[in-house]
Amino acid sequence: MLSTRRHLSRPVEVWLLQGRKNSNHIRKQKKISSSSFGETVRIASLLHKGMKSGRSSYVEMRALARLTNHNIKTKIRIIKPLIKPSNEALTITLAEIPPTVSEGYTKVLNPNGMILEDSLDKLLSMDSEIAITLATIESHLRSKENTDQALSVLKEILKERKEFSESLRA
Repeated sequence: MLSTRRHLSRPVEVWLLQGRKNSNHIRKQKKISSSSFGETVRIASLLHKGMKSGRSSYVEMRALARLTNHNIKTKIRIIKPLIKPSNEALTITLAEIPPTVSEGYTKVLNPNGMILEDSLDKLLSMDSEIAITLATIESHLRSKENTDQALSVLKEILKERKEFSESLRA
């Protein structure tokens, strides 16, 4: 059923069917997720091209850092509601992750734009380990298992990531 409503002298169509409203919302969510997927593909393509040629730019590395940080923050947002208030150590560790992950990617470039491939590979593998450990923590929390071992592994990876990022500065 379609109804028109006047607001500030402009007619506005308002759908009264609930299904129509929800389908628009679903289309909007699909559009957002497909644009995120498109950005991921674009950054992967730029990274592949950079690895092949051995050159890249700060803009591309910042985009990679932004995407990586976004993906990690999404994992953290999924985990946070599952954490019991008594598990303060996990909450503190999760808060340390985004600043740690956001550093390092622009530092794998020389001033002339050459990529330090070994350093970039190590950063990517560490971030991958962080994501896998977060997924493990999430599964432990959902099944009400103890997360102490996964938390200690996550702390160790974060410490190693911080030290590696600092060593890139020097």
